[in-house]
Amino acid sequence: MINKRAAVAENQSPNEKDTVTDTNIPDVASNDMDTETDTGNGAETFNHATGNTVERSNEENIQQQPHVLREHGCSNLNTGQTVKYMDRESGIPHTATVIGRAGKVKHKNWYNLQYSKPATLSGTTGSADLSLVDNIRIEPMENREKQNDIQNDDVLETKDVSFDSAKLGELSNWRKNGVFEEVKDIGQKCVSTRWVCTLKESLTGIVPKARLVARGFEELAAKELPKDSPTCASESLRLLMSVICQKKWKLNSIDIKSGFLQGTELSRDIHIRPPPEAKSEGTLWKLKKGVYGLADGSLYCTYVRVKARGPHPAREKVFYGPWDDLDLLLEPARRPQQAGSPQIFYTHQYYISHNATVTHRAVGCFISIFIGTAVVSITVKLTFRYPSKMAKRKVDTENRGFQTRWESEYMFTEVAGKPVCLLCGESVAVLKEYNLRRHYETKHADKNKNMDMEQRLQKAEELKRGLKSRQALFKKAKSQGQAAVKASFILAEEIAKSARPFTEGDFIKNCMIKVCDEVCPEKRQLFLNVSLSRNTIAERVDQLSINLKEQLVKKGKDFIAYSLAVDESTDISDIAQLSIFIRGVDSSLSVTEEFLALRPMHGTTTGHDLYEEVSRCVNEMELPWEKLVGLTTDGAPAMCGHRSGLVAKIREKMQEENATGELTAYHCIIHQEALCGKALKMEHVMSIITRTVNFIRAKGLNHRQFKAFLTKLETEHGDLPYHTEVRWLSQGKVLQRCFELREEICLFLDSKGKDTTQLRDEMFLCEMAFLCDITSHLNAMNLQLQGRDHVISDMYSTVKAFKTKLTLWETQMRKENLSHFPSCQTMKEKLSTSAFPSAQLADKIGMLAADFRRRFADFEAQKSRLELLGNPFAVDVESSPPNLQMELIDLQCNDALRAKYAAVGAAEFARFLPDTMPQLRIQAAQTLSMFGSTYLCEQLFSLMNLNKTSHRSRLTAEHLHSILRISSAQSLTPNIDELVEKMGHHQVSPSTSNK
Repeated sequence: MINKRAAVAENQSPNEKDTVTDTNIPDVASNDMDTETDTGNGAETFNHATGNTVERSNEENIQQQPHVLREHGCSNLNTGQTVKYMDRESGIPHTATVIGRAGKVKHKNWYNLQYSKPATLSGTTGSADLSLVDNIRIEPMENREKQNDIQNDDVLETKDVSFDSAKLGELSNWRKNGVFEEVKDIGQKCVSTRWVCTLKESLTGIVPKARLVARGFEELAAKELPKDSPTCASESLRLLMSVICQKKWKLNSIDIKSGFLQGTELSRDIHIRPPPEAKSEGTLWKLKKGVYGLADGSLYCTYVRVKARGPHPAREKVFYGPWDDLDLLLEPARRPQQAGSPQIFYTHQYYISHNATVTHRAVGCFISIFIGTAVVSITVKLTFRYPSKMAKRKVDTENRGFQTRWESEYMFTEVAGKPVCLLCGESVAVLKEYNLRRHYETKHADKNKNMDMEQRLQKAEELKRGLKSRQALFKKAKSQGQAAVKASFILAEEIAKSARPFTEGDFIKNCMIKVCDEVCPEKRQLFLNVSLSRNTIAERVDQLSINLKEQLVKKGKDFIAYSLAVDESTDISDIAQLSIFIRGVDSSLSVTEEFLALRPMHGTTTGHDLYEEVSRCVNEMELPWEKLVGLTTDGAPAMCGHRSGLVAKIREKMQEENATGELTAYHCIIHQEALCGKALKMEHVMSIITRTVNFIRAKGLNHRQFKAFLTKLETEHGDLPYHTEVRWLSQGKVLQRCFELREEICLFLDSKGKDTTQLRDEMFLCEMAFLCDITSHLNAMNLQLQGRDHVISDMYSTVKAFKTKLTLWETQMRKENLSHFPSCQTMKEKLSTSAFPSAQLADKIGMLAADFRRRFADFEAQKSRLELLGNPFAVDVESSPPNLQMELIDLQCNDALRAKYAAVGAAEFARFLPDTMPQLRIQAAQTLSMFGSTYLCEQLFSLMNLNKTSHRSRLTAEHLHSILRISSAQSLTPNIDELVEKMGHHQVSPSTSNK
């Protein structure tokens, strides 16, 4: 073996030896060295690089092993060491001193050198790859321990450097560029942050730099976000530089300060936790722009717009690129102030056009050439390469197909459109016979060389059967895993709909396993794979809710008109909850009525607060304000205030958005109907009834004795219900039951020693009978108005019919015709005719009718609009708006449409309006989208109280929102199959599921 610590250059005598002192050079295998053949007096050395055999004497046999030094010694050189080598191309020896490393990981053998020999290069510096030179020798260096190891030349001591000012400067840049807005921390999901601190060299010395980075990998949807941030093609830059060199222009560069923070606004909500240096305790930062660390941060940074600072003659001039979306003004200080050689200015930021197509995107880099005060503009089109597009080839358009003969010739088969080797299982990217043949001859040629064609066919069939059996095994495991995940989604949906706590999942799973042990014990593992832990159920419920919201957002993009229903209530934790529902109509006049949001309000609930929440919901749904048609509320002052109420604020917002339509605001019909009942002013009757019911029901002993008393008397009813003011139908039910049990109640109270004079008074009994009858009529109308998918024109027809009934009842009451008042008729039969106060009760009906007319006056103002949808064939054309008159005439004269109207009814008929009647279709869409009541909001509050009870008072706002979205969904259903696909077919192990 040759001594690895000595080497002799080809042009030196054996006495002139340079010793290699680097002890880090290890031994290498013989296949990494030049091959030597001993010939006795000399040696033949075969050079792998040149392919020649060189005869050398024994004296010359003491030589260096270039591969040893190239591959191992070159990566550990130190600053100041002297290197001697022979240039492979010119054959001239070189001597140089190492002054630094020119490459890091990928180019670890590149070094910056200062040459001393040959004389033509003396004193010059350059870079060289020392792994590609011959006869390299490394001289020892004196005082080696005083030199820095080049391998660690990028490590700087920072223990005495303060980054406080750099951090404050970074926070200032964030605020100056409007990157975030501070919001109150109420438990939103957020992403943490961290500081990345570095030291950079500048003309003034070492400068500390600090960057605040979001830990974007914590974002749940980070994997699904678009990350195709473009990079400029090197060909474009080389072309640009070639033009500059040909023209002998001077090239200056502009570095944009904090360019990453000057992108466009984010299209989604993301919160980050501010660093301690921001001193923002109790708050989170809601990002408005892309920042460092986000998965798509660099994509948003691509849309930076740079503006000039300071006064300049051309400051007001705007230069436009090829798509008129680039406003680039150069720094005044960089512009030449006098005539001279042209100067090119370019930036390190590149710009992408919003209207560029997806298949071919390009960037207009605008370059301005200033010659004195004259301005000459040229535009250079720089193409961008996307990483996701670079690997694409034209294979898809070449219609290549797998040939059957390749199975026996090359032992390949086709799996999912790709050729797969039956011997090793590897797949080939491109379906070409050359690729398959090369793979087979390179890796498997020796295995089947003695087989004939028939044997090869049998072998291929056998291998294919084995492959199919393995695939079937994996498919079975995959399908079982998907079934387990799907089952967990289905059960999570049922738990949410039934208002059960998330911990019910464990109980259900235990029951399932016990049933499985008895019925099908061999399937026990499949049931164990279904994860139903509390955290899993909570996560599944959130995913189902997000899926429903995505569907609603997608539907909302097709709405041509929509309305909102808004109501506010308080949960068991005394937190005000704002319920918002949306009713939208698309171009086909199909109605979508769904839950929009439930927003907790921890502070005040003024009109401005309500508006902020509603506005945020509308913006999150990306709904245009100009398509908002109606707003239905509960009539509270904060909702309907003329100056600062929710309705007034939304109308102001629509004016700011230049909405052409007018917002129609309604007070809930059911609320108004309930308020009309108080116009009878018969509280004295109801107070006596309530006091009597409370005496019987409040004490357990009285209640038990009263039920036993009714059982003994064998009455039709066995108990009295409580009266609840907030329940719309409660008053009528209590009055009806008390009137039917009036005699039994009096007997029971007498047995308890209570005074029953008022209950036996004839006038009181007549008033109670009247109140019982009129309340039953109001309850019947209330039930007609309740429910989903009611068209406002139908609801108004119900109210209009009730007003007509009131007029009839008033007339009949004055004539003592009690055919529609059965309780009053019963009392009249027991009393003398003169004792029944028919005139007084008729006045009560008149007061009720007057209150109905007053409260429903806003519906009277929209009477023509509502009748247009209710019965367009009966509308007077002359009194209709001019833009509808021609279409109304065509409609009313069309016998086919008249027959269709008679067959399907008013609500469905609008969908059959032809496209030749666009104004009627728009009018119908706007009317169909309006809410007549806030019944859906009231129903949601009932669901809220079922879920957020005293035992679940710590239920978070996000989980409550998700549960209510699932429970209240009607026309939308979660796409569980899509969610399972997104889960990546994740299968929970039994050990995890049992925890």
